[in-house]
Amino acid sequence: MGEYLSTPNKTKHSSEGANTEVSFGASSMQGWRKSNEDAHISAIDFEPGFSLFAVFDGHGGCEVAKYCERHFIPELKADE
Repeated sequence: MGEYLSTPNKTKHSSEGANTEVSFGASSMQGWRKSNEDAHISAIDFEPGFSLFAVFDGHGGCEVAKYCERHFIPELKADE
């Protein structure tokens, strides 16, 4: 059936976290695609007083989303 499954994979993968200032929950689901193409960042202690949360939608392929998940924080911190 091409890049899609005949029925959606509804298994959810969830995470949560908290510090003294914020708490969060995140969840993802594969859906109709053959694999989960999305990626995300949950950096609750990104910098003192700051948290970073991001979702990268795979849009039909996981390569760019996974690349952003791995490299976004170091690139952001390197930028003055």
